[in-house]
Amino acid sequence: MEDQAGRPALFVDVGAGTLLSVQVDDEPGSRELAVLFAQNPSRAALRFAELCDEGMATAGDERVS
Repeated sequence: MEDQAGRPALFVDVGAGTLLSVQVDDEPGSRELAVLFAQNPSRAALRFAELCDEGMATAGDERVS
């Protein structure tokens, strides 16, 4: 599936009215994260957590790990 801009998007109905979406944007690393998620969700979740933690440090927030 693609979004309106023609970028790849993945939508998964996980039940109970919950929809999981993985969408690619123009941010650096976005496609890498999408590929990682499609290949191995747990590994992708760890990478996502790392990026969020790094982003918190950049923003001046206290890092979680």
